[in-house]
Amino acid sequence: MHPTTSWSHNASYPAASGSRPVLSPLSTTPSSSCDSLHHNCSPPHTSASTSRTSSRAHTPPYTHTQPDLPIEVFIHHVYGFNRSMLRIDTESPLTPRITILRHLLNNYVQSQSHRSARTALCDILTSLRSQLALAEDRLPGGEFHCCEEGSDVMFGPRNGSRALLGCFVHVTKTGPLSIDVRKNIHVSFGSLVEDRPRLSYEPPSVFCYDKSSPAPPSTSEARTRVNVLSSDFNGISICDSTQTTGTSLSSLSEQDSYLAKAIDCMLSTSIRQYATGILVQDTTVTLYYGDHHGILKSQSFDFTEQPDLFILVVASISNAHSTALGFSPFLHLRQGCDGDGAHVESPGFAGSKVKIPEAYDGKKRLRGPWRFEVVINHHRQLTVTRSSDPDTVTTVVPVRTFNRSNAIPLVWKYTFTSTTSHGETDTLVTIRRVLREKRPEALRHVVKIVCFVKGSGAAAGLPRAFMEGGGSVGVFRSVVMEEYRPLEEVKTGEMFKKVFVDTMKGHHWVWRFTGVLHRNINHQSVMWYSRSKDDTSVVGVLCNFEYARHKDDIASDFAQLSNERNSLLNNISLHTIINTPFFTSCSLLSPHNTPMHRYPHDLESFLLLLIFHITTHNPTTSSYNTLLLPWSPLHPVHKIAQSKAQFLISSDSSWQKYFAGVHKEYEDIVHEWVEPLREGFRWSGVLFEMERLAVKVRSGVASDEERVLLRGYRKLKAVSPRMTFGRFMEVVGGGRCDCCTEDGDEDVGVDEGEEFDEDEDDCLVIYD
Repeated sequence: MHPTTSWSHNASYPAASGSRPVLSPLSTTPSSSCDSLHHNCSPPHTSASTSRTSSRAHTPPYTHTQPDLPIEVFIHHVYGFNRSMLRIDTESPLTPRITILRHLLNNYVQSQSHRSARTALCDILTSLRSQLALAEDRLPGGEFHCCEEGSDVMFGPRNGSRALLGCFVHVTKTGPLSIDVRKNIHVSFGSLVEDRPRLSYEPPSVFCYDKSSPAPPSTSEARTRVNVLSSDFNGISICDSTQTTGTSLSSLSEQDSYLAKAIDCMLSTSIRQYATGILVQDTTVTLYYGDHHGILKSQSFDFTEQPDLFILVVASISNAHSTALGFSPFLHLRQGCDGDGAHVESPGFAGSKVKIPEAYDGKKRLRGPWRFEVVINHHRQLTVTRSSDPDTVTTVVPVRTFNRSNAIPLVWKYTFTSTTSHGETDTLVTIRRVLREKRPEALRHVVKIVCFVKGSGAAAGLPRAFMEGGGSVGVFRSVVMEEYRPLEEVKTGEMFKKVFVDTMKGHHWVWRFTGVLHRNINHQSVMWYSRSKDDTSVVGVLCNFEYARHKDDIASDFAQLSNERNSLLNNISLHTIINTPFFTSCSLLSPHNTPMHRYPHDLESFLLLLIFHITTHNPTTSSYNTLLLPWSPLHPVHKIAQSKAQFLISSDSSWQKYFAGVHKEYEDIVHEWVEPLREGFRWSGVLFEMERLAVKVRSGVASDEERVLLRGYRKLKAVSPRMTFGRFMEVVGGGRCDCCTEDGDEDVGVDEGEEFDEDEDDCLVIYD
């Protein structure tokens, strides 16, 4: 249906054209906060940086090219909306039409400042929305409004949390435009309110727009929603492996960078899987879509020349369910109505629900539905983190069971990963099943799963999966676990010792009885809970098993890596660093001949965790001051590794300078724990330095002094003690484990046929 317009202007204003490719990576920062898009995402006309970096790893640019999407295709895939769904709230018997009022448009055209242009555009958007008959299940409290502290037009609850922001409109205007609007703009299309279909199902469940159609529907076809992961929904088996065909990345314009940054803010501070924004440059409109894989955008149009498209954009956003605005399909925002049936504003996620139709429980039995309540406050906060794998992004949400009298604190982890990622749920189910049979007491030191489910990005309704050339969308994993307290909340040195030893025991028992190695030991992987209200009885728990692997897989990788090394002239490293460099074993940070991750490397990570905690932690404030770290995380990886190696190798008291400012609660740990443990891991530092110097010798650039030093390290290696779990426990007062032999080594045999060094024990430090 073609719209009918009535208007005039002095000079035509051409719409922006072209198909400039733009696809940009997004990085998220753990525990980031964006009170306003413009507080942390400065507008392009300022000197602020136009990109954000991850606190764990910098994400390299994508090398894909994506053509700009047609407006109606964009709206169809992202918002699940089309012209046939537009309804007009009017009692007029005439042909239904929507009007852009002349005086409002002139206010915008004649505005001279950014603030006045923003206010004028907001008035236009509000006027258009008021003429629409809106869906009952739209975003609670959603409306267009301006914030005093921001410079964008927001769509969401006026007085609500910014985490509930549905969309934003960024306005850039250089000054008054040479347009004279003499009449109202009337657009005739849509249907009267009496024909409005009901857009939701009752009772409410997990809603996801059905985007299975490969092309936009005709005007007579309305979009529907489906219940994702229900018993009658088997997922959509398309687009999981779709790759774009481009080979270069167009440089982001100043405006593109701003939109990408603002969308990143939305992704980093809310329970969502994608976000959208709108750019209005004078009268040219462009739509932006962003998820954790990057940014896509629509073709541009001039809203004075194509007002029907502008109204369609307003209608699609105003009617959109929270899922269509990018919030997780499992999240059900609180719905409320006043006496007149109008939606009331929602102040935040308080009272919102997480509903999972079907999921596996901790023993991998399919059950459901599962229902939880979101609980976010000063003590329990939402976090969004990106791992060292750029394709893995996790949102952690505090929730609880519905039983208010005995509500159990839980966390809901919603993760998007690559298709090659194994995830932690299957691993944890296996670990807990084996420990239940062989070492029941170890279960209290391993994180407990309540329920979990996984599926393709398409099954979760990620719009990228349905866009031609949108790229790979990976898989999502939804898991609910028991909640534990972070390591930084320990109040005394004795509490820390107990939590640390408990977690080490849990780690060892997992390795000893299930053959699974954690491989990601850091301050976020070690947590605790209390058996008493005054925290006098605490228990340490090992968490975050995303990178855990079975020893058979490790042995296979080790053999494969050895074969590949033999075929490489320069013995370059084939290893990917999983943990952050600070917590990673020295030998794993070597740029040459890097070994596969083994049990001893995790033992060394526990020592590095110990050093991290006592040098940066303040028990009084329950916080870390990372400025006190012995080795700055801002330094290059090889510099961090070399500094750690020298710390382990040092034979004088110079290493003690790192602990000069430790809190009094941890002073005894420096001499009773750190000093003997440092000697036990001297081997790791020696091996790193030997490899570094050997590379120089092979390259013919080593000095005589470095050659002498290399010979000295070889001798030191021969006499350096080897740290085992049993000896580690003797140092930290953990007692002897019954799975250790009399000399402190682990009684872990090597199966016949496994190709290890002849003197190698699975729990001994043998790196080369």
